[in-house]
Amino acid sequence: LTKHILPKWGTTPLVAVSHRDVQAWVTKLSETLAPSSVRKIHVVFSGLMKYAAHDRRIPRDPCDGIRLPRVGASSRGYLTPQQVDELAASCGPDSDIIYLLAYTGPLWGEMAALKVKRVDLERRRLDVAEAVAELEGEIIWGTPKNHERRSVPFPEFLKDAMTIRTEGKQPTSSRSPRRSATSSATAISAAAVSTRLSRPSKRSIRSCPRSRRARSRTLPRRWRSQPAPRSSLCSGFLVT
Repeated sequence: LTKHILPKWGTTPLVAVSHRDVQAWVTKLSETLAPSSVRKIHVVFSGLMKYAAHDRRIPRDPCDGIRLPRVGASSRGYLTPQQVDELAASCGPDSDIIYLLAYTGPLWGEMAALKVKRVDLERRRLDVAEAVAELEGEIIWGTPKNHERRSVPFPEFLKDAMTIRTEGKQPTSSRSPRRSATSSATAISAAAVSTRLSRPSKRSIRSCPRSRRARSRTLPRRWRSQPAPRSSLCSGFLVT
């Protein structure tokens, strides 16, 4: 708003904003900004004009029918199994977070919100029923993706890690995941730099090819007998 909209339209009367002028402005923005950025700017400005039209301050919305730049499909950088191992080994005590995200596919907030009572060690399943996020320093608890509770299987080699995380903890007690989740995210980013990987997003870690297969009902047979990774596993993200 302050960087693109107000410098251009801040002194222009509402009735003087024409469709042609808006189109010329959008076209000019497209010369220096990414298509997605141009579209975001247009959404904000269009919202203002639409409100003015609904309030009868202008006869019609000049943003209707504006031709916007197309957003091309960007390629996602999924980690290979070797990169997952390399990243996990560099994360030290947070290594099991990498394996959990890569092999089971929960969202970051869903992983950070896991509680002991949501872990079924015998069936090797996680009950994803909550999600947590940090907004301006405040911890916000909510529902998981699509507001749907789901059961997620995890491979045999993660059972030891989940056992360590749940051992000696009360299933119904809870504590704030802020410190562990935030510090883990920082550690993962630092590990990605140290291993010379392109800085991976949380989505790219959880959406690697193994993760997509792990989310199916039947885990590949070779996973069931795969030994646990050699890196240390400890409690860091699982709330008690």
